[in-house]
Amino acid sequence: NPDKRLDFVSFHHYWVRSPVEISRWEEEIDAALERASLPTDLPIFVTEIGYAWKWRTDPAKNLWHAAGMTAYQHQARHSPDLRLFPWVQYHSEPQIAMVQFDTRLRQTPYGAAVKMLRMHRRREVAATSSGLDAGGNGLGALATMDDKGLTVHLWNLQPNGKRRAVADVRIANLPDHLRSVPLTVRRYLIDSKHSNCQTGPNKNGALEMVEERAMEGSATLRLSAELEPMALCLWQIERAP
Repeated sequence: NPDKRLDFVSFHHYWVRSPVEISRWEEEIDAALERASLPTDLPIFVTEIGYAWKWRTDPAKNLWHAAGMTAYQHQARHSPDLRLFPWVQYHSEPQIAMVQFDTRLRQTPYGAAVKMLRMHRRREVAATSSGLDAGGNGLGALATMDDKGLTVHLWNLQPNGKRRAVADVRIANLPDHLRSVPLTVRRYLIDSKHSNCQTGPNKNGALEMVEERAMEGSATLRLSAELEPMALCLWQIERAP
């Protein structure tokens, strides 16, 4: 019927064991649309997606969801028509592994992970990790920049929940405005003890800054951190006031 129109494509998906699959979703859906003689520039809305669905009643798996959803969003970032809508912001106790806020309205590790993503800057810069496998599991990395500074983001996605990651971060080719000037470096952490209303001392669950220090700017900077399985770490690097 030529009078009918397809405005968008939507679906749900949970527990993608290899996050890199998400980077191919738009291409796969566009190929199916083309075979059906439909336009390939349609919005694609994943109206429910989650990493911890398999363990949705286990509060401890909220940290897994935080790392998994960060990896999913990272894989989707270069797909212009693909939009991921994580499920859910707030819900009842049986879905505690999936929520950004628990039934007491405390921010969960996943809620803190969403806040980390919001701390990124306008322009992505090249970031690679030797700890990431072909499926998108392991130590992921994302870096962004603007005129004020640089953000470096790591997450240790381990489907077996066992392997720690020791990160030695090398930041090269800093722009002139961050060289040879005093810098302030702030590190934020989400793990079993930090930014975690379920197990950590911070019972409100707010995103925690675990380190703030001065550093002299140069063309190359070095940072380091050790991450538990499913932990997330973010550095904000800016000119000192």
